[in-house]
Amino acid sequence: MADPGDDTARRPIPVGVILGVVVALIVLLVVVVAILFAKYEVDGWNEEPGQDDLLQSDNASRLPDVFVPLADDAGALAIEAEVYVPVYSTVYAGQKTVHSNLAATLSIRNTSQTASIVVRGVRYFDTEGDMVSQFIDRPHSLGPMATADFFVDAADVRGGTGANFIVDWAADTAVSEPVIEAVMIGSIGARGISFISRGIRVGPTPTSTDPVQDRVAP
Repeated sequence: MADPGDDTARRPIPVGVILGVVVALIVLLVVVVAILFAKYEVDGWNEEPGQDDLLQSDNASRLPDVFVPLADDAGALAIEAEVYVPVYSTVYAGQKTVHSNLAATLSIRNTSQTASIVVRGVRYFDTEGDMVSQFIDRPHSLGPMATADFFVDAADVRGGTGANFIVDWAADTAVSEPVIEAVMIGSIGARGISFISRGIRVGPTPTSTDPVQDRVAP
């Protein structure tokens, strides 16, 4: 006579039980993935940049070898000028319900083919008029036809809609005006946007120790 225990051991597991276990494992896996995804979204994609990261962005400039610090403050030069450059770190679209953060590149271009100019200062101000960053802490010489670029990352939103650069430059001889402008680039939705703002000379008329200022382009 067969042992009834053998039949119990060989009895197959009901299909419903197997499906229940599989479904439970799938649900558990989905929950775990959802938790990990939410954590990464909060800690990763939506993480606000820290102050150290923003300061690193301030220093992310692409400077040529001919942009070199001077051994002293360069003293009084024949031509000295101050240039204001509008920057749009943030722009609005529609009824101020859509905004975009833009990356900005300040470009200082020496247009003289023979003479260097001195860049005394590059300062970045926010919408309230407070200085956010000072990109150089001493005068630098910029060689003939050379360009110095200073970069503000799109993640650095401290400037706002009314941000601006003040660039102080000088020269010890008659030179053509450098071209100083800001290039903004970013996107709103699926559309890319980019534009340029040209710097304008502000403050008192450039000083001069000789008549060379009359030969400088306005």
